[in-house]
Amino acid sequence: MAAAAAALTRKGVVERYVQLARSMARGRQPAYEDVPVPAPRDALGRLEELSDEALLRIAARENLEPEVRRYLQYRCGAALASDAWGRRNRGIKLAGLLRDRSQVPLLLHIENDPRPAPRLARLLGQKGYQNGFIRRNLATALGQIGDTSPEVKAALVAKLDDGYWEVRVEAMRALARLDAPNQPQELAERILGYLKSRNFEETLGAIYYWQQRGERQDCRARIIPLLEHPNVRVREYTLQVLTEEVRRRRLPPARLKEDLRNVLVTSTWFSPGFPLKNNLRELGRAIEETLRT
Repeated sequence: MAAAAAALTRKGVVERYVQLARSMARGRQPAYEDVPVPAPRDALGRLEELSDEALLRIAARENLEPEVRRYLQYRCGAALASDAWGRRNRGIKLAGLLRDRSQVPLLLHIENDPRPAPRLARLLGQKGYQNGFIRRNLATALGQIGDTSPEVKAALVAKLDDGYWEVRVEAMRALARLDAPNQPQELAERILGYLKSRNFEETLGAIYYWQQRGERQDCRARIIPLLEHPNVRVREYTLQVLTEEVRRRRLPPARLKEDLRNVLVTSTWFSPGFPLKNNLRELGRAIEETLRT
């Protein structure tokens, strides 16, 4: 079967089917994402045969060969210019993974597309031409690329008003990566206001922004109350962030030790590892180690 696959034109696709078949034959559950993309044997010739999805997984690797990187940039530009939103979406992801600053003008062009939303999309509440997946992944890509130009920051700030919560969360995380300590206090207050959001994903995004912002004096007022948050995911992530801050000696461990007594250790999140309790134990260990040194 493998020999027959090697004789066909689209070898990359067929080889993955062969790997999936072998996996199933061994009694394992097939999972497309677990199948590795073979490294290009003949760089450009092999890359030309691969789908956009396969190229995304190659782009995620570190230390790409210059020749491969140039070809991925070429495919990225072609995808960004596509009329098909699915391919355009993959181009946005590719630009982010490559951290390709040369694609920023095209990403901003897509972001500022003045066309109205299609009629059906308007009826469903979409305001602009680009759908929610595009808008969310644009925020992610701009954060990954790391361009701190005023145009990029303005686009991300505008996304904080997006009607789709995933877009708002990705905009927070992108702004957190783009020189958060030097951003205006008014913007910081606006994002940190999401610490009190009823959507726990927005709360997680605001915690990440707080950590990247680097102002620790407001920890007791903003972050410690989250140890009693009704959502276990928020408590878990808060403990994780506090542990990192203690180990970096950015927070006084003695005061935190008292606050741990108020943590809700109950959980409605089904996980065999009970991460909340593990995170709490890890924070306690970090506090004790810091106090001893």
